[in-house]
Amino acid sequence: MRGRTAVSWAMSIAAHGLLALLLLSAGVALLPTERTHPMLEDGAAFLFESPPAEKPAPQPPAVPAVVLPTRESAATAAIAVQSARDTAARMQSSAELQRDTLTATLPMVARPLQTPSTMFAMAGIRLPAVRRMVFLLDASGSMIGSYPAAVDAVMEAIGRLSEEQQFAVIPFQAGDAFLPDGDPLRRAGATLGQRGRDQLKAWLIDKIIPSGGSNPTRAVRAALALKPDTVVIVSAGLLGAGDTTRDRDVLLAELDALNPRDARSGRRPVVFACIHLMQQEPLGAMELVAREHGLAGSYRFLPRLNDLRATGDASPAIDDDLTRGVADAVERAKSGDIAAARVALLRIGLAYPLHEASPAALLAAAEISLHHDHDARSARRLAVAAAHGARAFGLGSLQERAESIARDPDAPTTPAQPTEANP
Repeated sequence: MRGRTAVSWAMSIAAHGLLALLLLSAGVALLPTERTHPMLEDGAAFLFESPPAEKPAPQPPAVPAVVLPTRESAATAAIAVQSARDTAARMQSSAELQRDTLTATLPMVARPLQTPSTMFAMAGIRLPAVRRMVFLLDASGSMIGSYPAAVDAVMEAIGRLSEEQQFAVIPFQAGDAFLPDGDPLRRAGATLGQRGRDQLKAWLIDKIIPSGGSNPTRAVRAALALKPDTVVIVSAGLLGAGDTTRDRDVLLAELDALNPRDARSGRRPVVFACIHLMQQEPLGAMELVAREHGLAGSYRFLPRLNDLRATGDASPAIDDDLTRGVADAVERAKSGDIAAARVALLRIGLAYPLHEASPAALLAAAEISLHHDHDARSARRLAVAAAHGARAFGLGSLQERAESIARDPDAPTTPAQPTEANP
């Protein structure tokens, strides 16, 4: 009995001892521990405790960042790039279309300059597309002092003609007209040669003696019988001191019957130009002839004989300047600089009103105003000016195109095709 009790007490003591040991181990584990920092000496020790609590500093409100997904950003950029390319392509296509429409009309400006051999210039008068011409040379008594100088001026003008041009010289006096033997209409240039010019000058000086009055009616009839496109009158006056306004009106009526105006086009078959020498004509017959039967600027009054030569040699330099101006305008238009081309063409049209290139330049400027500037009012005004010039020079297709713009600027454009009247 005592043995069982002793065993029970021994087991109870052992259990309580084990429990006390466990409690002691748990308390030691909860106490602070010391650790060695690996970057310091082995003897250095730090106590890792929580830092004292501090009041946090106020922070500005955070702005939420917008972040696009990578795939969506790439797709948006691709769309923008493609849109820019499409827009650029449309702009380029539009610019090329406008440029091509404009440059299609520009050869009409340059084409007349490719054949300057049809130009005629004398005493400041410039006439385009002259192929068959007749000089009516006054040999009346009023020309006694100026006849030799007039002959020299006519011969210099003939010397500037080309082989594409034919000419005749018909002196007149006292109602008579004198024609040389053989065919009076002769080819100029190398075909005539210096020998031919010398023979003609000798005939005019040695065989024709200025005297009498200056009735040109028979000479005009003889000239028109040769079927010319141009007649140039060189005279000190077609009427004398005793003539009246009735005599002038009779002369103009006869000339009107010989060279009538076309009812449809308003043009006359032959263009007349008048070079008036030395003295004013009280009745103004020569000026009226040039106004009714010539182009703008077809009348020239020269009070001094020296003016015959002073103004006769200026044409080559003018042609060179005009050729360069047209070439510059064409190149600017082809390069896409439409504004500069328009200014250059306007300058040509205004600076050379007596040249065949002038109405063509004005028409090209009208096309630019219409298609590039979208300015129908300016295009209409330029087209009206171009139509007047084309009518005066006999440029049929160019006149038709200019009149179509003047009537309806919104009409579709078709480049004019070359014709005999507008080569």
